[in-house]
Amino acid sequence: IYYDSRNFDFHELDVLIGMAPYRVLPTFPSVQERTYSRKILLDVGSNRFLGSPKSMIDMYAPFMDFDEIHMFEPDLAGMIIPEYYKEHYSIHCHQMNVTVGTRDEKDIVTWLEKNIEEDDFVVLKFDMDHGAKQPYTMEWGFLSDLMHSETFSLVDEYYTELNFYYPGIKWFQKHHSIRQSYDVLRQLRKCGVAIHA
Repeated sequence: IYYDSRNFDFHELDVLIGMAPYRVLPTFPSVQERTYSRKILLDVGSNRFLGSPKSMIDMYAPFMDFDEIHMFEPDLAGMIIPEYYKEHYSIHCHQMNVTVGTRDEKDIVTWLEKNIEEDDFVVLKFDMDHGAKQPYTMEWGFLSDLMHSETFSLVDEYYTELNFYYPGIKWFQKHHSIRQSYDVLRQLRKCGVAIHA
């Protein structure tokens, strides 16, 4: 983990926003040896298909094909999915604003409880915020809620954007610091959680 919680893409490739880890879990023999009922990608805050959904599908493709892809996004205008991906993947678009801690049908923890089984391999990306100039983001609250729920064990690999005060990249969330982000990532990884930010 870099000192400022930014990843390889930011430091070594000069890409402002990117969530690529050095290795995805399916590259490890212990994951390759297991049999999973389904391999599922959940992209919460998918924005456009050619952004994070396509990038994540392509990042895993050499090692694992997803059986289901679920994208959660309030605005599906411009959600253009290339024919190749439509033909090769079972893609589901959920047009909705998500909530945190409400346990209603818009809460991703509730969605996980209802739709995911223990023997599924689940990759979850959660990047649903209200813009860089807002004083708050949903990611911190969602991570806390997920960690304190029984569904946390259903997620095999987790991607998030833990925004904090970092004016250099136009993040103005003063409620969290670089140090907090770094510590959360470090401590979760020490506990064996595959988390990327």
